[in-house]
Amino acid sequence: VMGFAGAEALFLGRVGVAKLPLTFVGASAAAVLLSLAYASVDGRARNDRLFVWILVAAAVLLPGGAAAAFSGVAWAPTAIFIFFFVTEAIFVTHYMTFAGDYFDTLSSKRMFPLFAIGSSVGGALGGSLVVLVLRIAPAESLILCWAAGLAACAALLRARRGSLRRWGPLGLEESDETSVEGLQGALRHLRRSPFSRWLVLSALGMVLALFLSQYLYSDIFARSFPDVKALATFFGIYLAVTNVIEILVERYVTPWLIRHLGVASANLVHPVLTVASFLVLAIDYRLVAAIAARVNREMLDSSLSMPVRNLVYNAIPLRFRGRMRAFLEGIVIYSGMSVAGLVLLFAGRPDPLWLCGIGAATAILYLLANARVRRAYLDTLVTELRAGRLDLSDVSEELGDTEAARLGELWEALLPSASEHPAREVLRLAPLLARRGATAPLVR
Repeated sequence: VMGFAGAEALFLGRVGVAKLPLTFVGASAAAVLLSLAYASVDGRARNDRLFVWILVAAAVLLPGGAAAAFSGVAWAPTAIFIFFFVTEAIFVTHYMTFAGDYFDTLSSKRMFPLFAIGSSVGGALGGSLVVLVLRIAPAESLILCWAAGLAACAALLRARRGSLRRWGPLGLEESDETSVEGLQGALRHLRRSPFSRWLVLSALGMVLALFLSQYLYSDIFARSFPDVKALATFFGIYLAVTNVIEILVERYVTPWLIRHLGVASANLVHPVLTVASFLVLAIDYRLVAAIAARVNREMLDSSLSMPVRNLVYNAIPLRFRGRMRAFLEGIVIYSGMSVAGLVLLFAGRPDPLWLCGIGAATAILYLLANARVRRAYLDTLVTELRAGRLDLSDVSEELGDTEAARLGELWEALLPSASEHPAREVLRLAPLLARRGATAPLVR
């Protein structure tokens, strides 16, 4: 958060929003290329050791960027801004792989939401520190704070290496889903799975919409806060407040939506809000609308959309799940960022209202793709249950009324022909349906 506030403020204040489209293209290309480079070494070293290496490498490079920015080097703000996107892509992907080594599917569902809350707490503290640091130091100092934070994280991992290794990965080997071999496996699965192809289209629509939204609200922020330090302070306050709200959304709103709508239907909420954010920008192209668009772009994506997407991934067969996630979040999303940058480059400096219309169209694409994901998700659950390949612990707590009703229909279809199916495959549906209140076929 400290790095993002500093990098974004330096870029918008000294380079300007006009260079943002080309920077999107450069950042996405760098993220994809370095993600592939990271994938080529993933699996050759233990995940905890590799995590320390990449954190230290970033911490060593950042002070040079901060010194260049202090000296007024023209390219420094752009390089730092791009570096943030690259490190975010690699660190988040590796963190999920690394943390997944220690938990099975059921434990992951219980623990990963706590990790997300920890991330939000860190975001709130980071935003507060941004404000405090800027009272006594210039915006460039935030890049040094970013480097110090990464070095501290590496030191913590190194100091606790003994405990981590005594606990040990649950399986015989660590997960290397982000390796080149894992990405190749994801591509093979993609050719056979309509559900996964709709996930790809959903990710592309989402990224196009959100990065077009970022261009629009960045333009408003740059106009509202022409001074770099004032802009960075605004970002710090904004991130501190929204990360606190994010905790409440993660803790209460998202679970409520999942319980009442089910995973597949809750996956439609963020696309609808994204369409609404472009309408708000079109109606009132000022600071309040920009804040609302950024809340949808960052806070709601992290606290609502991402947790639901993670549960949608549970319909992918277990052996491909991590690989598909790595492919979607490491390759597809940053490829979509590049496409968004090219769209903005070809558009030139369009009227904001016209660009709001393009953004709304991409948000509608995101919504339509998620609607197809919803149908494919349910079909995949039914197919896997019929084949007896689905672990019901993956989905037992994630079904809304619609999904439960569909599984109730499956139960009803299987009962008359129970002799043609293994009894355990029919009976294992009973506790799931009972928990979801879909036991009408039993009564009949």
